[in-house]
Amino acid sequence: MENENSHRCRLVGLVFGLLASLEVRGGAALCTGNSSAVAIDLATGVRRAASAELIQYSTAWETNATEGATVVIAVDGETLAVANGSGVLDWHPPRAGTYTLTHRVLLGGRQVGETLRAVFFYSALAFAETQTTEVPVPYSWLRTYYPSMADDFDAYEDAAKAGAENGVNAVWECYVAGLDPTDRMARFRTLISMEGETPLISWEPRLGIAEEARRIYTIYGRESLDMGEWATPTNAASRFFRVHVDMR
Repeated sequence: MENENSHRCRLVGLVFGLLASLEVRGGAALCTGNSSAVAIDLATGVRRAASAELIQYSTAWETNATEGATVVIAVDGETLAVANGSGVLDWHPPRAGTYTLTHRVLLGGRQVGETLRAVFFYSALAFAETQTTEVPVPYSWLRTYYPSMADDFDAYEDAAKAGAENGVNAVWECYVAGLDPTDRMARFRTLISMEGETPLISWEPRLGIAEEARRIYTIYGRESLDMGEWATPTNAASRFFRVHVDMR
C-alpha cells in the first residue's frame, strides 16, 4: 500500500463501548456484553442504548391522558409484548447480532407520541471489538458483512485479519477506510482535480461528517515519483499526491 493512490492504516486510538448495555428510566442495569437477557420495563420503555444518542420519551406517556394505554414492544419488527400498565419483559437474544428494539404507546388503537428506538449489538463474549488487530474492529461491523459467522473470539479475530475480496486490503483495513470487504471493486482512492493552476486533492469513499470525524486523513506530496520523500504538508513543488487514513 505504498503507491500514490494507496492508504496506510495506523492505530491512533479507538474506544468502543459494549453496545449490548441498555438502561431504563430509574437506572436499572440491563443486558451487558456477557449476559443473555434484556429486561425491558413495559411502563417506561428503553431510555437509551450505550454508545448511542439518548432516546427521549414521549411526554404524552407521562400524563394522565395515557391511562388505559397499551404498550407494544417489538424487536426487528416482530412484536414481543402487548401490555397495559407496567411490567417487566425478559427477552433472550437468539444469537449474536444487531437488533432494533421499538417501544410504542397506543391509545384507542391510535399511537400516542413518537416511536422510541434503540439499536444495540449483542454478543455472548466479554469484548465488543477485536483485540489482536492493528486497529480494534467492532464485532457489530464484522457481522454486518459476515452475518453467519460464529460468535467466537477467534472467529472475529480471524475474520478481521483475513484478506478482503478486493485482493488489496485486509478486512480490518477496510474498516478503517470505510470499504465493503466483500466488494471486489472496493478501493480507497486518491483523486486530483485542478482549479486554475491549483491541484485539489480528495478521496473516495466519503463517509459523511460523523464517520470522517473519527478518522484522520493526511495528504502527502512529492515532486517526483523517482526522487525525494513523501512529505506533508504539501508545497508548490508537489506534483504527485497520496492520502493516508488513520483512526483517531
